[in-house]
Amino acid sequence: MRSFIIIAAVTLSALAACYGSAVLPSEEAMQESHTVLYDDKSPNGRILSNAELHAIEKSTTLRLLSKWKCDAPSMPGHRQRVSVTFDGPPGTEILQYIVTYFGSATIDRTPFSTNFMQINITSAIGESVDATVQMSGTLN
Repeated sequence: MRSFIIIAAVTLSALAACYGSAVLPSEEAMQESHTVLYDDKSPNGRILSNAELHAIEKSTTLRLLSKWKCDAPSMPGHRQRVSVTFDGPPGTEILQYIVTYFGSATIDRTPFSTNFMQINITSAIGESVDATVQMSGTLN
């Protein structure tokens, strides 16, 4: 019985030390935005800095087809999901889109096609969705 108490005390001490040294994301890190560019060169997405985003916005020859601001409040124990759909007129070609979001999220989309695209943004459990989606391309 005595050895069990010693083993239990050592185990509890180790667990307490691990818990105390765990690094949790700070409030600032949770509020940090992430910008991801999807296009023919980066079909799986490429993270952009603010400087890269501004340079792309200034130099692009593409036309902004649509822009959405997506918000969904957090719900403890649940994921939030926001969906945006663009169905342009014939002759429209979607060539890139940019998603800026706060916190952590999963982004799913339909493959690039001519004039239709659907993008789904899903939050982590217990987090909100706060995102902006910009879709660019050409109109013929």
